[in-house]
Amino acid sequence: MWKRSGLRVAGVLLVALLCSGFGKAEPTLLIAFTDEREAVHHLQFQPPAAEASLLDLADQGGGQTAVLAADGKRLYEAGRDAEQHLQLYEVDLRTQSRRQLTTQFVRIDNLRLDKKHRRLYLRVLQKGHQNAQVAAYDLEKGTVQVWSPEEFDTSVQSFDVNPKSGDLLAWVYSLREEQEHVEEGHQMEAPMEPPHYKLQLHKDGGAAAGQQVGESEKQPLDVSLSEDGQHALFAAVQWPHEERMRYSIVHADLRTGNSHTVLVEQGRVAELKQPQYAPDGRGFYFTAAAADQPMQTDKQGDQSRPRALYRYDFKSKAAVEVWKRAGGKLNQYLLQR
Repeated sequence: MWKRSGLRVAGVLLVALLCSGFGKAEPTLLIAFTDEREAVHHLQFQPPAAEASLLDLADQGGGQTAVLAADGKRLYEAGRDAEQHLQLYEVDLRTQSRRQLTTQFVRIDNLRLDKKHRRLYLRVLQKGHQNAQVAAYDLEKGTVQVWSPEEFDTSVQSFDVNPKSGDLLAWVYSLREEQEHVEEGHQMEAPMEPPHYKLQLHKDGGAAAGQQVGESEKQPLDVSLSEDGQHALFAAVQWPHEERMRYSIVHADLRTGNSHTVLVEQGRVAELKQPQYAPDGRGFYFTAAAADQPMQTDKQGDQSRPRALYRYDFKSKAAVEVWKRAGGKLNQYLLQR
């Protein structure tokens, strides 16, 4: 459980963040938006612009956000192969030519760029596995390495990478423990308790066992590592024993383990996900669903409410809408760092 020490620690944490200087320029965001035909639009957007520009249109995309190469000439994204598995693809933005880079996975997502080591990190599902793992694609050699390829229990829930240092922060849990909780829930005819989630920090691109820097009783969904590598944001959902899932965004100091909830669902803003630090360190971006809007049903029968992109300010404690689009679904976004 994260240690909590009241408002004084929360105030110190926010002052440290505001003074640390994560960057000054307004960020450029990459957005993955699925239209009503199920095509994925990879968009580039820089506030306060009114419109986003189209980088690529993937008819067989997976809906995940893409990653722009450091030189801005190539886009890395998930695409479906002949077996409908999600693999890594490279798109040349000058010619719009597409090249498949991996063949061995069932699914990839959570793409992150490591500029220091010229790697692309992915969350992957290997054939014959049920657990998600981290893989590193070497952009110079064109090779991919799965971390702990023979591991079948530990599963990666989500991760983030600091592109300048190569530090990787990941939420992990045990599939074995999760299955035990499922069986206990069935026997007791009660809601399943979530497994124990651990937050692990891998310094400088190291694939060895990471340092545990936190844990959570709530189910973490997404995580963001600060520029200084000392803080983290993560979205979490409180369940079970609630009449419905309750989403929140939590801020944590990785050095001390102190944390506090920054944002909870309120009014028409619900299902808070995907927090990412703003470059100026004064707040963060996140996505949320419109609670007052009706559910939309896609071709697969999945239902969801329209989502929009917001920015939260630490000082004013206010969130403002930054981007939304009708005629489809906002899947994911990524701040270019």
